Amino acid sequence: MEDQRDQKLVPDWLVEFHGHLCPFLVAGWRMGQAALSHLGVARERDQGLFLFAELGGEALRPQSCFEDGLQAATGCTAGKGTLRRLDFGKVAAVLAQPGGIAVRVALRPEVCDVLAQADYALERRQGKPASAVSPAAIADAAGRVARMTADELFSFEKFSVVHFSPEVANPARTRCANCGEYVFEQDAVTSDGRVLCRPCAGHPTAV
Repeated sequence: MEDQRDQKLVPDWLVEFHGHLCPFLVAGWRMGQAALSHLGVARERDQGLFLFAELGGEALRPQSCFEDGLQAATGCTAGKGTLRRLDFGKVAAVLAQPGGIAVRVALRPEVCDVLAQADYALERRQGKPASAVSPAAIADAAGRVARMTADELFSFEKFSVVHFSPEVANPARTRCANCGEYVFEQDAVTSDGRVLCRPCAGHPTAV
């Protein structure tokens, strides 16, 4: 990993967080930076910006690495509730200010075509996990993304008005009468006069 991080294509901490360097991590980082630049705003520290990533889906997709780059660059993260995943299957995202302006940034098809022909993609199609791809192939593919200008990488569409207002959760909590764990009241279920969390009420669990 040291060889990969020394290229400084993305911050060291992002490679450590994500687990490996790859072209789509760099693309997401660049996409997030470009979106901030087009809106004329700084990286979000709280909840003033929302990111709508369009790849979505539950299936494991090799391009999904770009979402970590997006989160890192914009500050819109799953933990803050400011990352929303749209199931469109596209390497694209919308960065929006609720009630303000937004920009949609999409990776150009010709860039996807170039990356699909790179040695990195060939090794991935051979079944190698991203962290096991040869350093030379990673350097080549990630370097191509890093050297392109934002306009070469992406297409942009700006919106002057955003009709989006995030729901603010009620912080009130209650304890499930069955498992005893706390659950937010708005997520609880009342069954036969007992307040239950959704798993105890028979709703599908995460695993």
